[in-house]
Amino acid sequence: MSILLIYTGGTIGMVQDKFNQSLVPGGVKPIKEFLEKEELVNGVDIVSTSDVIDSSNFGLKYFRELTVIIEQEYHNHDGFLILMGTDTMAYVSSLLSYSIEGLTKSIVFTGGQLPLLNKDSDSKNNLKNAIKGLKECTFPKEVGVYFHYKWHRAVCVTKIDSEAYDAYISPTYRLENILKTQEKFKISNNIQANIVVVKLIPFGNDEILRLILEANSFDGIVLEVFGAGNMPEFSPELKKMFKKRIQSGVKVVVVSQCLKGGVSIGRYASSTVAKELDFVSAGSMTIESTVAKMLFLHQKKLNIQQYQRIFEESIRGET
Repeated sequence: MSILLIYTGGTIGMVQDKFNQSLVPGGVKPIKEFLEKEELVNGVDIVSTSDVIDSSNFGLKYFRELTVIIEQEYHNHDGFLILMGTDTMAYVSSLLSYSIEGLTKSIVFTGGQLPLLNKDSDSKNNLKNAIKGLKECTFPKEVGVYFHYKWHRAVCVTKIDSEAYDAYISPTYRLENILKTQEKFKISNNIQANIVVVKLIPFGNDEILRLILEANSFDGIVLEVFGAGNMPEFSPELKKMFKKRIQSGVKVVVVSQCLKGGVSIGRYASSTVAKELDFVSAGSMTIESTVAKMLFLHQKKLNIQQYQRIFEESIRGET
């Protein structure tokens, strides 16, 4: 069994800065030493991205580098472990899941709330158990997040705690949605789009939405709406602006601010404006999965009807 460990940075590999004592990304040496100590290094190859970074900096540039590594090494290894920071892990792992077609191997993300070198670090168990799980083939053959003794489907996971070791939940995961593929392995590594996320509030949204719609530097909008899809009444002027931007190719997707239940457009009268304006429903998807799916679908140049049909069906077990 051959595993490729891809180290990108994050808390798991951080060390204290000598000058201000803040945590900064470190190198792969402590990770190699830990695996040797735990007698897990056999069958594990370790590579690092060109820069090791805090996960808050994990933009599309670093995502492309990650996909290129996986594409080049896919047929040389039986499984992949990606170490990164926890704050954006749900976004990055979701995007990777959508970006890979024909996946027949396990790709696992993990990290930690405390650095590996910390005496009481959760990173130790996360790293050790992730390696063991990959070697013993206990993880599903898809992209997932392993954290605090639990495996999560990447497109269903969200981080809910910035301190506790049990930091993730999967509010939309259904065990029966087992993914099968007969496609040939292919990975998209030229994803490029700008997505805006707007969280609606009950105290006035029109001016913010107007400013966003007047801009020409984005390709899609995620509207975080209330409950099952409810939103405040938009002015006639704002509706015209939405229609104009959607006709020009901009996609607007509505996702619930609730962790569970999701969007059900038309359930309440205040959600019918979504149908009127050709908004797309994210159903019960997480915000991270919604953004990732929009990034993935943007490259396909779909019309609104095609986009809505594909977005509202589950392609990676996301809903």
